This record gives sequence, structure tokens and C-alpha cells, in this order.
Amino acid sequence: MKKLLAAIMIMFSSIACAWEPPKTVTVVVGNAPGAGNELAFRKLASIVNKEHPNVTFVVQHMPGGDQVVALNHLTMQPANGSVLAIPSKMNFVTNDVWQKKSKKYEWNDFKFITTMGNSPLVLVAHKSSKITTPTQFVERIANTKDKIVVAIGGGAHRTALEYLIFNAKASKDLVTHINYQGPAQALLAVMQNETEFGIMPLTIAAPQIEAGEVKIIGQTGYDRLPQWPNITLLNDVAPGIDVQAGWMLIAPPKTPDEIVNWYNKAFAKALFSQEYTDWCEKNMITVDKSAATTQGALELITKLRNNFLSLLLSVVTEGENG
Repeated sequence: MKKLLAAIMIMFSSIACAWEPPKTVTVVVGNAPGAGNELAFRKLASIVNKEHPNVTFVVQHMPGGDQVVALNHLTMQPANGSVLAIPSKMNFVTNDVWQKKSKKYEWNDFKFITTMGNSPLVLVAHKSSKITTPTQFVERIANTKDKIVVAIGGGAHRTALEYLIFNAKASKDLVTHINYQGPAQALLAVMQNETEFGIMPLTIAAPQIEAGEVKIIGQTGYDRLPQWPNITLLNDVAPGIDVQAGWMLIAPPKTPDEIVNWYNKAFAKALFSQEYTDWCEKNMITVDKSAATTQGALELITKLRNNFLSLLLSVVTEGENG
């Protein structure tokens, strides 16, 4: 009996000592409002809250430097589960190309919790543009005598643009970009004809494409989504342009495993829920379920770096990377 009581006491003691998140958790976003990472996180958090109603997730926008401002901030936060971030996956590649002098972290300093979803990128044009196909766009940038500016909202978007410029052998002096504080802002720039072209996630652009406010030219990746079966692939003119928008949930460096595991368990469960599956289908988002674990998320970022880093470094001109 004494042994049984001792075992019960140990069990309750371990339960009492199990880590729980604070009542308020700040989630840092490196974009202006309306980006895919914020939309995906808010949906996941709403599902998590049903099982953990005592936790309030507060989104804090810190745009700048293609998410470097937010990630630099995260490195200085306590590793106690009170602050998380939801960066784009490709920023763990592109920040080592275009922001390497301004970032204060290495890509693997952070603790990866889980993936949140992916969306193919789309090249869009103002509704008055005469360009309607990827071939026409490539011919335009290859033969232009005037400056062409493309609106982008992140590192993945710029990667896609670099692919197109490289394959078209276009002039990087004439084909340039404006990096807005997020994809929603880049889309608005095209709608208002501040730039003729833009690149952003399909999930962000789809409503305006359907409304006729912007014109879709092509999509990245090898596969069309079931919701958009007739979309033209940019891969036809830029083979290998399989870059997508994708988002992660991460914690500050040196965050203890018990904290990372709590968040992984809570958010991975939400990730696999029918509610999130239905939401993703509606919003043209896919989920790489192999990256739902902490190790799987780390392996995914490693794969992205292996696939893209050397290629991007090879097309960056002298003095361009900062």
C-alpha cells in the first residue's frame, strides 16, 4: 500500500510540475497585417484555444528587413514560452543572401515547433496589362528597354522573381522589385497600378483574381491545385521554379524541450484537425504533414537550404547582398 501511495504521489507531482504556457503569449509576425502566416496562425490558434481556453495569443506585427527585424527581436526574448514567432520558411534561406549583414542569428539558432502550411506563389498583373501568359512575361522582361518593377512581399517572392529574371536572361538593372511590408501590400500596389506586376501567395491574391481586380499570369510549382485546375505554370518558362510561400511556428533560441513539445503537441493536433483541413482547402493552402514534428520542421528547412541557397548566391550580383 505504501508503495502504491508513493507511486500515486510521484504521478501527481509530475503532473503538477508539467509545463503550461502563460496566460498571454506574444506571437511576433515579420509582416504587415494580412500575410499568409498571420492568417494560418490565427486559424490554428482558434482551434488550440478550444482545448486550452486559458491561453491568449496576441499577434505583434514587426515588419522590416524581410522579417529580420522580427527574428532579431525573437533572439532577445526569454526562452520561457511567452514569445513565439511565425516566419516564412524561405526566410531561413533568403536572409543568408539578402540580409546577412543585418541579421543577428543563424538559421538553426531557433527551435522549430511545426509547419503551418504552404501556398504556391502567383505572378499577377494589373488588369489593364497586355501580358496574359508566362511566355509573354518572359519575352517582355528579356527584351525591355525600360525599367520594369515587380511588387513583392517577402524572400520567397523575390526568389521566384530571380528565377524568372535568370531564365529570361533579363537585365537586373531594368527588371527590379519593390519589397513591400507584406504580400497584401504588394497585391494592393498592383491593384492600384503602382507596379504593373507582382508576386505573392495564391491564398492572398485569389479573392482579387476572382473579382477581376488583378490578372493572373502563372503559378509556381509543378502541380496545380484542384481549386485552380486551369492555371498556367511558370515552370513552363522557368524550369524548377518550385518555390512556395510557407510558414513555421518557432520559439527563441535555447527554449527547453518541454516547452517546444507542449506547443508542438497543441498545434500539430490543430494542424491535423478536420476544421483546419477544411479551412486550408478553402484558402488554397496545403500542409506538409511530415514537417508537423519538431524534427520534421527542422529537416524541411534544411532541405530548402540545400535546394535554394547555393543557387541564390550564384545569381546575386556583387554588392547586392546586405
